[in-house]
Amino acid sequence: MKKVGTSTIAIADTTFGKNCSIKSFITVE
Repeated sequence: MKKVGTSTIAIADTTFGKNCSIKSFITVE
């Protein structure tokens, strides 16, 4: 597997009125 980069996923939580960002690594087999 090769690590090609990172992706940032922004989740808008309207229930609590806050934004959550999740960083995940993009890997290619």
